Amino acid sequence: MPTRYLLTEANCALMVVDVQGKLASMVADAEAVTERIVCLIKAARILNIPILWVEHCPARIGATILPVAQALEDTPCYEKASFNALATPSVASAVSQINRQHMLVCGIESHVCVYQSVAGLLAAGMQVSVLEDCVSSRKETDKAAGIRRMASMGTSVRTLEMALFEILGDARHSRFREILSLIK
Repeated sequence: MPTRYLLTEANCALMVVDVQGKLASMVADAEAVTERIVCLIKAARILNIPILWVEHCPARIGATILPVAQALEDTPCYEKASFNALATPSVASAVSQINRQHMLVCGIESHVCVYQSVAGLLAAGMQVSVLEDCVSSRKETDKAAGIRRMASMGTSVRTLEMALFEILGDARHSRFREILSLIK
């Protein structure tokens, strides 16, 4: 695999999409997905990977759920109304300002806001990875359809551990033990 397609600390950022309100507890495998998203955020912080946090109409849907919001403490939150986060000018600006080629994406719902935000990132010329075990929808069939659609558009499908070990690249990485302790 050419190096330019491998994830590194220097080439990727993380987008956390709409892990909000009652909906976050209604998605398939909600507790495990939340735990993995929190783990991903903590790992991104350890590895100094920029994080973009978006919420869809929080006045109506509710705020980001507490475990995720706590992990995102001190991270700017961008409010959006469009299903595609990049249709919001402040989000599009933040994406361009981070100056990274590859966006890792997690959140809910896979077939709506995650999918349309991924489409926006791809249209903006970014490489994108959706972390299959860090996204969900209320129905498993919708999650699967969203992931299939994103993959057919050129998105890489990875898991949390796959992405983190790819970023680390080597067991001698200075942060290897910290990341390993998060995922065990």
